[in-house]
Amino acid sequence: MENLQYKKTIFYANEIVFQKKKGNIIINVTDIKHISYIKPTLLNYLLFYNQGFLGHLKIYLNKEIRKKRKYHAKIKYKDVIKLREFFQKEIDVMK
Repeated sequence: MENLQYKKTIFYANEIVFQKKKGNIIINVTDIKHISYIKPTLLNYLLFYNQGFLGHLKIYLNKEIRKKRKYHAKIKYKDVIKLREFFQKEIDVMK
């Protein structure tokens, strides 16, 4: 099974694993409600300063995992493009 591994996050075709000190957090793709990413540019910094987490991939869940409904991972924009291509390739394989 292919995966994309970043500093503290591993993306598989059917799950996302966050590596934490207290233990790994495994999120199934079916539990994800919404994913957002704000590219860290000067304009976005001025527009979204109050929201914080520029350059972070935010993952919103349908249900709570460890009493949280939102997780985030710091990922570069070029890696987000690779992530999109990875999931698109996995979707095409499933068809």
